[in-house]
Amino acid sequence: MFLYKLKNFFKYLLHFLINGSLKRCYFAWDYMRKYSLLPKLMGFYQHPSLKYKVSLIYVYMKYFYYSHNKDHTYILNCIPRIFNKYYLAHKTHHFDSGHEAINKIKSYRLLAKNGFPIPNTIGVKKGAQVIDLINEEPVNIETLPENLNLFCKKISGSAGVGAKIIKPNEIGTLEDDYIIQENMTNGEFIREITNEKSTMLNSMRIHTYRSLKSNKVIFLASYLKLGVPGRINDNYGLCVSIDNETGKLSKYGSEFGFTEDRFKQKPRYDIESFDNNSPLFENYSIPNWIEIKEMITKASGVIGTLFVGWDVALTDQGIVILECNSLGDIFIPQAFDRPFYNTTLIQDNLASAEDHIWIKKWKKKYYRLYNE
Repeated sequence: MFLYKLKNFFKYLLHFLINGSLKRCYFAWDYMRKYSLLPKLMGFYQHPSLKYKVSLIYVYMKYFYYSHNKDHTYILNCIPRIFNKYYLAHKTHHFDSGHEAINKIKSYRLLAKNGFPIPNTIGVKKGAQVIDLINEEPVNIETLPENLNLFCKKISGSAGVGAKIIKPNEIGTLEDDYIIQENMTNGEFIREITNEKSTMLNSMRIHTYRSLKSNKVIFLASYLKLGVPGRINDNYGLCVSIDNETGKLSKYGSEFGFTEDRFKQKPRYDIESFDNNSPLFENYSIPNWIEIKEMITKASGVIGTLFVGWDVALTDQGIVILECNSLGDIFIPQAFDRPFYNTTLIQDNLASAEDHIWIKKWKKKYYRLYNE
Protein backbone atom coordinates (compact mmCIF):
# COMPACT_ATOMS: atom_id res chain seq x y z
CA MET A 1 0.00 0.00 0.00
CA PHE A 2 2.85 2.40 0.83
CA LEU A 3 4.55 1.75 -2.51
CA TYR A 4 1.23 2.21 -4.30
CA LYS A 5 0.68 5.61 -2.63
CA LEU A 6 4.28 6.61 -3.35
CA LYS A 7 3.82 5.70 -7.01
CA ASN A 8 0.66 7.80 -7.21
CA PHE A 9 2.34 10.73 -5.48
CA PHE A 10 5.06 10.91 -8.12
CA LYS A 11 2.46 10.47 -10.88
CA TYR A 12 0.43 13.43 -9.59
CA LEU A 13 3.58 15.47 -8.97
CA LEU A 14 4.92 14.88 -12.49
CA HIS A 15 1.56 15.83 -14.02
CA PHE A 16 1.43 18.90 -11.79
CA LEU A 17 4.91 20.06 -12.79
CA ILE A 18 4.38 19.46 -16.50
CA ASN A 19 0.90 20.98 -16.77
CA GLY A 20 1.09 23.52 -13.99
CA SER A 21 3.08 26.67 -13.43
CA LEU A 22 4.69 28.65 -10.62
CA LYS A 23 1.28 30.14 -10.01
CA ARG A 24 -0.13 26.64 -9.57
CA CYS A 25 2.40 26.07 -6.78
CA TYR A 26 0.93 29.06 -5.00
CA PHE A 27 -2.56 27.66 -5.61
CA ALA A 28 -1.59 24.36 -3.96
CA TRP A 29 -0.30 26.27 -0.95
CA ASP A 30 -3.51 28.34 -0.93
CA TYR A 31 -5.58 25.12 -0.89
CA MET A 32 -3.55 23.86 2.06
CA ARG A 33 -4.03 27.16 3.88
CA LYS A 34 -7.81 27.22 3.35
CA TYR A 35 -8.42 23.74 4.73
CA SER A 36 -6.02 24.38 7.61
CA LEU A 37 -7.97 27.49 8.58
CA LEU A 38 -11.45 26.10 8.05
CA PRO A 39 -11.28 23.72 11.06
CA LYS A 40 -10.81 26.81 13.24
CA LEU A 41 -14.09 28.24 12.02
CA MET A 42 -15.74 24.93 12.90
CA GLY A 43 -14.56 25.21 16.50
CA PHE A 44 -11.45 23.01 16.49
CA TYR A 45 -8.90 24.81 18.65
CA GLN A 46 -5.83 22.63 18.03
CA HIS A 47 -3.61 23.55 15.09
CA PRO A 48 -3.60 21.04 12.20
CA SER A 49 -0.55 18.78 12.11
CA LEU A 50 2.25 18.96 9.55
CA LYS A 51 1.15 15.55 8.21
CA TYR A 52 -2.34 16.92 7.63
CA LYS A 53 -1.01 19.98 5.78
CA VAL A 54 1.28 17.91 3.56
CA SER A 55 -1.67 15.64 2.78
CA LEU A 56 -3.63 18.68 1.59
CA ILE A 57 -0.92 19.48 -0.96
CA TYR A 58 -1.14 15.89 -2.16
CA VAL A 59 -4.95 16.15 -2.44
CA TYR A 60 -4.68 19.35 -4.48
CA MET A 61 -2.37 17.67 -6.98
CA LYS A 62 -4.75 14.71 -7.13
CA TYR A 63 -7.74 16.93 -7.89
CA PHE A 64 -5.66 18.78 -10.49
CA TYR A 65 -4.80 15.44 -12.12
CA TYR A 66 -8.29 13.94 -12.21
CA SER A 67 -10.46 17.01 -12.72
CA HIS A 68 -8.72 17.63 -16.05
CA ASN A 69 -6.82 20.74 -15.00
CA LYS A 70 -9.91 22.63 -13.78
CA ASP A 71 -9.28 26.17 -12.60
CA HIS A 72 -8.16 26.97 -9.09
CA THR A 73 -11.56 28.25 -7.92
CA TYR A 74 -13.14 24.91 -8.75
CA ILE A 75 -10.50 22.84 -6.94
CA LEU A 76 -10.43 25.25 -3.99
CA ASN A 77 -14.07 24.35 -3.34
CA CYS A 78 -13.48 20.58 -3.48
CA ILE A 79 -13.44 19.32 0.10
CA PRO A 80 -10.47 17.03 0.82
CA ARG A 81 -11.33 13.63 2.21
CA ILE A 82 -8.80 14.04 5.01
CA PHE A 83 -10.66 17.18 6.14
CA ASN A 84 -13.87 15.15 6.19
CA LYS A 85 -12.15 12.38 8.15
CA TYR A 86 -10.35 14.56 10.71
CA TYR A 87 -12.89 17.33 11.28
CA LEU A 88 -16.21 17.25 9.45
CA ALA A 89 -16.93 13.68 10.60
CA HIS A 90 -17.15 14.94 14.19
CA LYS A 91 -19.91 17.32 13.14
CA THR A 92 -21.89 14.84 11.03
CA HIS A 93 -22.16 12.30 13.89
CA HIS A 94 -19.91 9.79 12.10
CA PHE A 95 -18.11 8.84 15.30
CA ASP A 96 -21.39 8.53 17.21
CA SER A 97 -23.61 6.82 14.66
CA GLY A 98 -21.45 5.98 11.66
CA HIS A 99 -21.46 2.32 12.68
CA GLU A 100 -25.14 2.17 11.68
CA ALA A 101 -24.01 2.65 8.09
CA ILE A 102 -20.51 1.12 8.11
CA ASN A 103 -21.68 -2.10 9.76
CA LYS A 104 -23.54 -3.77 6.91
CA ILE A 105 -25.50 -6.06 9.22
CA LYS A 106 -26.72 -3.16 11.36
CA SER A 107 -27.65 -1.01 8.38
CA TYR A 108 -29.58 -3.82 6.68
CA ARG A 109 -31.46 -4.56 9.89
CA LEU A 110 -32.33 -0.90 10.40
CA LEU A 111 -33.53 -0.49 6.84
CA ALA A 112 -35.44 -3.78 6.72
CA LYS A 113 -37.20 -3.18 10.06
CA ASN A 114 -38.34 0.23 8.80
CA GLY A 115 -39.74 -1.14 5.57
CA PHE A 116 -37.05 -0.09 3.08
CA PRO A 117 -36.19 -2.45 0.20
CA ILE A 118 -32.87 -4.24 0.61
CA PRO A 119 -31.43 -7.22 -1.29
CA ASN A 120 -33.02 -10.58 -0.49
CA THR A 121 -30.54 -11.69 2.17
CA ILE A 122 -30.19 -15.44 2.72
CA GLY A 123 -28.16 -14.94 5.87
CA VAL A 124 -24.92 -13.94 7.48
CA LYS A 125 -22.08 -16.46 7.48
CA LYS A 126 -20.07 -16.32 10.68
CA GLY A 127 -17.64 -19.16 11.08
CA ALA A 128 -19.28 -22.39 9.99
CA GLN A 129 -22.85 -21.21 10.53
CA VAL A 130 -25.27 -19.11 8.48
CA ILE A 131 -27.58 -16.92 10.60
CA ASP A 132 -30.78 -15.20 9.50
CA LEU A 133 -30.29 -11.43 9.17
CA ILE A 134 -33.36 -10.37 11.14
CA ASN A 135 -34.21 -13.02 13.74
CA GLU A 136 -30.62 -14.33 14.04
CA GLU A 137 -31.74 -17.96 13.84
CA PRO A 138 -29.69 -20.61 11.97
CA VAL A 139 -30.50 -20.95 8.25
CA ASN A 140 -30.82 -24.35 6.61
CA ILE A 141 -28.93 -23.73 3.37
CA GLU A 142 -29.73 -27.24 2.13
CA THR A 143 -33.25 -26.05 1.26
CA LEU A 144 -31.93 -23.49 -1.22
CA PRO A 145 -32.36 -24.30 -4.95
CA GLU A 146 -29.16 -25.77 -6.36
CA ASN A 147 -29.04 -23.40 -9.34
CA LEU A 148 -29.57 -20.23 -7.27
CA ASN A 149 -26.89 -17.60 -7.80
CA LEU A 150 -25.72 -16.02 -4.54
CA PHE A 151 -23.84 -12.75 -4.21
CA CYS A 152 -21.49 -12.81 -1.23
CA LYS A 153 -19.71 -9.77 0.18
CA LYS A 154 -17.41 -9.57 3.14
CA ILE A 155 -18.93 -8.20 6.32
CA SER A 156 -15.89 -5.99 6.89
CA GLY A 157 -15.05 -5.39 3.24
CA SER A 158 -15.27 -2.27 1.10
CA ALA A 159 -15.04 -1.29 -2.58
CA GLY A 160 -16.25 -4.76 -3.55
CA VAL A 161 -13.02 -6.42 -2.46
CA GLY A 162 -13.53 -10.15 -1.91
CA ALA A 163 -17.04 -10.25 -3.40
CA LYS A 164 -18.04 -13.56 -4.99
CA ILE A 165 -20.92 -15.12 -6.91
CA ILE A 166 -21.42 -18.73 -5.88
CA LYS A 167 -23.95 -21.57 -5.72
CA PRO A 168 -25.51 -22.74 -2.41
CA ASN A 169 -23.28 -25.82 -2.26
CA GLU A 170 -20.21 -23.54 -2.26
CA ILE A 171 -21.13 -21.61 0.88
CA GLY A 172 -18.98 -23.92 2.98
CA THR A 173 -15.91 -22.97 0.95
CA LEU A 174 -16.09 -19.32 2.09
CA GLU A 175 -13.17 -18.73 4.43
CA ASP A 176 -14.18 -15.30 5.76
CA ASP A 177 -17.40 -13.94 7.21
CA TYR A 178 -19.85 -12.94 4.47
CA ILE A 179 -23.30 -11.52 3.93
CA ILE A 180 -25.02 -13.90 1.51
CA GLN A 181 -27.69 -12.46 -0.76
CA GLU A 182 -29.66 -13.57 -3.75
CA ASN A 183 -27.86 -12.28 -6.82
CA MET A 184 -30.05 -9.65 -8.49
CA THR A 185 -30.01 -8.57 -12.11
CA ASN A 186 -30.35 -5.15 -13.70
CA GLY A 187 -33.73 -3.74 -14.54
CA GLU A 188 -34.84 -2.75 -18.03
CA PHE A 189 -33.30 0.74 -17.88
CA ILE A 190 -29.75 -0.48 -17.16
CA ARG A 191 -30.07 -3.27 -19.71
CA GLU A 192 -31.05 -0.69 -22.33
CA ILE A 193 -28.33 1.83 -21.51
CA THR A 194 -25.62 -0.84 -21.59
CA ASN A 195 -27.03 -2.70 -24.59
CA GLU A 196 -27.41 -5.82 -22.43
CA LYS A 197 -23.61 -5.98 -22.01
CA SER A 198 -23.30 -5.32 -18.28
CA THR A 199 -22.38 -8.48 -16.40
CA MET A 200 -23.02 -7.20 -12.88
CA LEU A 201 -25.68 -5.35 -10.92
CA ASN A 202 -25.09 -1.65 -11.53
CA SER A 203 -25.94 1.00 -8.97
CA MET A 204 -26.17 4.72 -8.28
CA ARG A 205 -24.17 6.51 -5.58
CA ILE A 206 -26.25 9.27 -4.00
CA HIS A 207 -24.61 11.62 -1.48
CA THR A 208 -26.96 13.22 1.04
CA TYR A 209 -26.63 15.46 4.07
CA ARG A 210 -29.39 15.63 6.69
CA SER A 211 -29.45 19.10 8.20
CA LEU A 212 -30.52 19.20 11.83
CA LYS A 213 -30.94 22.98 11.56
CA SER A 214 -33.43 22.99 8.70
CA ASN A 215 -34.70 19.43 9.20
CA LYS A 216 -34.16 18.80 5.49
CA VAL A 217 -32.21 16.23 3.49
CA ILE A 218 -29.94 17.85 0.91
CA PHE A 219 -28.88 15.88 -2.17
CA LEU A 220 -25.28 16.90 -2.77
CA ALA A 221 -24.38 14.77 -5.79
CA SER A 222 -25.54 11.64 -7.57
CA TYR A 223 -23.98 9.49 -10.26
CA LEU A 224 -24.63 6.22 -12.05
CA LYS A 225 -21.91 3.57 -11.96
CA LEU A 226 -21.63 1.39 -15.05
CA GLY A 227 -19.22 -1.44 -14.44
CA VAL A 228 -16.93 -2.80 -17.12
CA PRO A 229 -18.23 -6.04 -18.69
CA GLY A 230 -16.64 -9.16 -17.27
CA ARG A 231 -16.59 -8.02 -13.63
CA ILE A 232 -19.01 -8.87 -10.83
CA ASN A 233 -19.23 -5.41 -9.26
CA ASP A 234 -19.38 -1.84 -10.54
CA ASN A 235 -16.37 -0.43 -8.71
CA TYR A 236 -14.53 -0.05 -11.99
CA GLY A 237 -16.09 1.47 -15.09
CA LEU A 238 -17.90 4.70 -15.87
CA CYS A 239 -19.57 7.21 -13.58
CA VAL A 240 -22.24 9.39 -15.14
CA SER A 241 -23.54 12.43 -13.25
CA ILE A 242 -27.25 12.60 -12.43
CA ASP A 243 -29.08 15.90 -12.13
CA ASN A 244 -30.29 15.98 -8.52
CA GLU A 245 -33.57 17.66 -9.43
CA THR A 246 -34.64 15.88 -12.61
CA GLY A 247 -32.71 12.60 -12.66
CA LYS A 248 -31.37 13.43 -16.13
CA LEU A 249 -27.96 11.98 -16.99
CA SER A 250 -25.08 14.16 -18.12
CA LYS A 251 -23.89 13.93 -21.72
CA TYR A 252 -20.62 12.22 -20.91
CA GLY A 253 -19.27 9.92 -18.22
CA SER A 254 -15.83 9.60 -16.68
CA GLU A 255 -13.83 6.43 -16.28
CA PHE A 256 -12.99 5.49 -12.71
CA GLY A 257 -11.97 2.44 -10.74
CA PHE A 258 -10.68 0.78 -7.63
CA THR A 259 -7.89 -1.12 -9.33
CA GLU A 260 -4.22 -0.37 -9.66
CA ASP A 261 -5.09 2.20 -12.32
CA ARG A 262 -7.47 3.93 -9.90
CA PHE A 263 -9.27 6.95 -11.37
CA LYS A 264 -8.29 7.21 -15.01
CA GLN A 265 -10.36 10.08 -16.30
CA LYS A 266 -11.42 10.83 -19.84
CA PRO A 267 -13.34 14.12 -19.71
CA ARG A 268 -15.38 13.35 -22.85
CA TYR A 269 -15.83 9.63 -22.34
CA ASP A 270 -18.98 8.01 -23.68
CA ILE A 271 -20.32 4.48 -23.45
CA GLU A 272 -17.73 2.98 -25.80
CA SER A 273 -16.72 0.42 -23.14
CA PHE A 274 -19.99 -1.30 -23.98
CA ASP A 275 -20.62 -0.45 -27.62
CA ASN A 276 -19.06 2.11 -29.94
CA ASN A 277 -22.46 2.75 -31.50
CA SER A 278 -24.26 3.50 -28.23
CA PRO A 279 -26.06 6.84 -27.83
CA LEU A 280 -24.72 9.42 -25.42
CA PHE A 281 -26.08 9.53 -21.89
CA GLU A 282 -27.91 12.85 -22.21
CA ASN A 283 -30.77 11.01 -23.93
CA TYR A 284 -31.57 9.21 -20.68
CA SER A 285 -33.09 10.01 -17.29
CA ILE A 286 -33.22 7.75 -14.25
CA PRO A 287 -36.73 6.25 -14.07
CA ASN A 288 -38.76 6.90 -10.90
CA TRP A 289 -36.21 9.49 -9.78
CA ILE A 290 -38.69 11.36 -7.55
CA GLU A 291 -39.65 8.08 -5.87
CA ILE A 292 -35.97 7.27 -5.29
CA LYS A 293 -35.36 10.68 -3.72
CA GLU A 294 -38.37 10.32 -1.45
CA MET A 295 -37.20 6.89 -0.34
CA ILE A 296 -33.65 8.09 0.40
CA THR A 297 -35.00 11.14 2.23
CA LYS A 298 -37.02 8.88 4.54
CA ALA A 299 -34.14 6.40 4.96
CA SER A 300 -31.85 9.27 5.99
CA GLY A 301 -33.98 9.66 9.10
CA VAL A 302 -33.32 6.05 10.09
CA ILE A 303 -29.51 6.20 9.92
CA GLY A 304 -28.00 8.31 12.71
CA THR A 305 -25.01 9.67 10.78
CA LEU A 306 -25.86 12.80 8.79
CA PHE A 307 -23.56 12.59 5.76
CA VAL A 308 -24.23 9.39 3.81
CA GLY A 309 -23.32 7.89 0.45
CA TRP A 310 -26.19 5.62 -0.64
CA ASP A 311 -25.83 2.80 -3.16
CA VAL A 312 -29.17 2.28 -4.90
CA ALA A 313 -29.88 -0.19 -7.70
CA LEU A 314 -32.59 -0.41 -10.36
CA THR A 315 -33.16 -4.16 -10.44
CA ASP A 316 -35.58 -6.52 -12.14
CA GLN A 317 -37.29 -6.64 -8.73
CA GLY A 318 -37.59 -2.86 -8.40
CA ILE A 319 -35.60 -0.19 -6.52
CA VAL A 320 -33.26 -1.60 -3.86
CA ILE A 321 -30.91 0.04 -1.35
CA LEU A 322 -27.69 -1.94 -1.63
CA GLU A 323 -25.64 -0.13 1.01
CA CYS A 324 -25.21 3.11 2.91
CA ASN A 325 -21.77 4.52 3.63
CA SER A 326 -20.65 6.94 6.33
CA LEU A 327 -17.35 8.68 5.61
CA GLY A 328 -17.50 7.23 2.12
CA ASP A 329 -15.54 8.48 -0.86
CA ILE A 330 -16.21 12.13 -1.70
CA PHE A 331 -13.46 12.45 -4.28
CA ILE A 332 -15.28 11.10 -7.34
CA PRO A 333 -18.35 13.40 -7.33
CA GLN A 334 -16.24 16.49 -6.66
CA ALA A 335 -13.50 15.75 -9.19
CA PHE A 336 -15.93 14.86 -11.96
CA ASP A 337 -19.10 16.75 -11.12
CA ARG A 338 -19.40 19.46 -8.47
CA PRO A 339 -17.57 20.69 -5.33
CA PHE A 340 -19.20 20.30 -1.90
CA TYR A 341 -17.80 23.42 -0.23
CA ASN A 342 -20.58 25.90 -1.04
CA THR A 343 -23.30 23.67 0.39
CA THR A 344 -25.21 23.27 3.61
CA LEU A 345 -22.77 20.50 4.54
CA ILE A 346 -20.18 23.16 5.40
CA GLN A 347 -22.35 26.14 6.30
CA ASP A 348 -24.34 24.12 8.84
CA ASN A 349 -21.24 23.10 10.73
CA LEU A 350 -19.44 26.39 11.25
CA ALA A 351 -19.17 27.37 14.91
CA SER A 352 -20.50 30.63 16.29
CA ALA A 353 -17.82 33.25 16.92
CA GLU A 354 -20.10 34.70 19.59
CA ASP A 355 -19.93 31.42 21.51
CA HIS A 356 -16.21 30.94 20.93
CA ILE A 357 -14.41 34.29 21.19
CA TRP A 358 -11.09 32.85 20.03
CA ILE A 359 -12.64 32.05 16.62
CA LYS A 360 -13.04 35.74 15.76
CA LYS A 361 -9.45 36.35 14.70
CA TRP A 362 -9.41 33.21 12.54
CA LYS A 363 -12.75 34.14 10.99
CA LYS A 364 -11.48 37.59 10.14
CA LYS A 365 -8.35 36.17 8.50
CA TYR A 366 -10.30 33.49 6.63
CA TYR A 367 -12.86 35.85 5.14
CA ARG A 368 -10.19 38.39 4.26
CA LEU A 369 -8.31 35.75 2.27
CA TYR A 370 -11.28 34.12 0.60
CA ASN A 371 -13.68 37.07 0.26
CA GLU A 372 -16.58 35.33 1.95
